[in-house]
Amino acid sequence: MNEWTYWHYNREEDYELLRSWAEAHGANVPPPDWLPETGVILGNPEPVMLLFVYHDPSSEVALLDNLHIKPRTSISTIKEAIIYAINGPLLEEARTRGFSVLMARTMAAIVRTLLHTPRWLVLEKDLMAMTYIYHKEELQHEVV
Repeated sequence: MNEWTYWHYNREEDYELLRSWAEAHGANVPPPDWLPETGVILGNPEPVMLLFVYHDPSSEVALLDNLHIKPRTSISTIKEAIIYAINGPLLEEARTRGFSVLMARTMAAIVRTLLHTPRWLVLEKDLMAMTYIYHKEELQHEVV
């Protein structure tokens, strides 16, 4: 298993990295001002993944979204990075900002990984192949 580290996304310093990854994947990336300052870059030690925590002060839910992966990163490394991120820096980012639920919409492959991560509750919805994931320890209300 890799030794993971993270640092906070900085528009001026990290946007070019994000743009280059998106371009290598044949994808577009939003303009820098459209991305929140709540991004987290994961590395081992070189950067391999970037995720953002989106939130609105009127809700207790923080949403993980806008995942970007370094081209040619192995599936096993991606899984390790995601598990590290959601159980560490991204959860801490949400808590620091006063949110009690961390939610993500993701692909079935990531959901299968999280099913083996005991701190997560997975709620499958048949909406455009997306699944909502809540952090169990932070879930304060019954989910229906």
